[in-house]
Amino acid sequence: MNSVLMYVYIGGGAFGILLTVALLSHKRKSPVGNWLAALVLVVSLDELFYSVQQLPQFPFPAVTHLSSYAGLLFAPLWFLLVSSRVTETQGLLKYWWHYSFFAICQIIGVFEMIIPSQLPWLTIHNTQNSLSFLIMGAYLMAGLHAVMKPTLERELEKEPLQKYCSYFRNHRLALAGPLAMYAAYLSVAAASLILDDAMLRIVTVCSYCTITVSLMMLAYGFVNQAIATDDQSDDSGSSDDQELEATLILDREKYGNNRLPDFVRETIISRLTEYMNNKQPWLNIDLTLGDLAAAINLNPHHLSQIINSEYGKSFACFINEYRVNAACRSLSVSDNKTVIEIALESGFASKSSFNALFKKHTGVTPSEYRRRSRSRINLGQLQQVS
Repeated sequence: MNSVLMYVYIGGGAFGILLTVALLSHKRKSPVGNWLAALVLVVSLDELFYSVQQLPQFPFPAVTHLSSYAGLLFAPLWFLLVSSRVTETQGLLKYWWHYSFFAICQIIGVFEMIIPSQLPWLTIHNTQNSLSFLIMGAYLMAGLHAVMKPTLERELEKEPLQKYCSYFRNHRLALAGPLAMYAAYLSVAAASLILDDAMLRIVTVCSYCTITVSLMMLAYGFVNQAIATDDQSDDSGSSDDQELEATLILDREKYGNNRLPDFVRETIISRLTEYMNNKQPWLNIDLTLGDLAAAINLNPHHLSQIINSEYGKSFACFINEYRVNAACRSLSVSDNKTVIEIALESGFASKSSFNALFKKHTGVTPSEYRRRSRSRINLGQLQQVS
């Protein structure tokens, strides 16, 4: 049984490391992706190290304590990931004080390896376990508060939780996976306080099996999202004006016998315009017609009818125009952001789709648009001086 479990842990750790590499090399690189990669890497290495400890006659028993506090690193990383602080920096060490207790535990583990006397370390371990449970519980409460905090209180384009979920096909899976890992680590911390060694081993085995399943689920969700994003990019790149016009003609024919009254159409247009300008839903990479219709309490069929007949556009073209306009504003004023950063912040899923759609709407590439905008600004400043 131990050998079977060891292979299960190795498999989970391998999935996690592959997911880490994929996140770091993803075409939509962002601070959120880097922090998410760090979170997955911590869990994966912990999983692999725990599998090594299952080997018969493991020769370094003191190392067990050195590697048994991964939850103390997982907890602050998870909290920072779901809170707004992640978007403030690319570096993982800016909030170094969150990792201080983990560092202290590791230093104690090193001394325990050097001076393997049992008596003083038993007392220290009890204190460590108690503090670990309290600290992880505090981070969990703070993180859940950040997750459940109403979206309207934060700017959507700086919403790290939304960007974090966009890396996975299923948003519920993206939230449930790390929460299951958190529960696993917290269960081990609680069991070490109240259970004997035999029961603690059972809880630990169940917890690491939960972590393995969570890593596999996240890897599956990430791969599915990557496939869906590529398909979306290919579809948007292959669409041309003739296909769009044909779609609009078919839509007009479809809605011709079910035209909404004028006062209803005006109300819907006003509601849609106000929502688009105030809430900026187009910043959500995964925005769908159903999502937008639900946000303004409208039937998706009626919303599609309004967009097609009143704006003369498909839903995708309607949303992408808002995204392109936002990118134009950012390109005109932002000097310290790269084109891909602006593309992601404007709601585009990839650089290739952004370049294709931007040139289709403006006639120039994003880099050329930025160059021209900066030239106009400089010229205006010179004229004001003269």
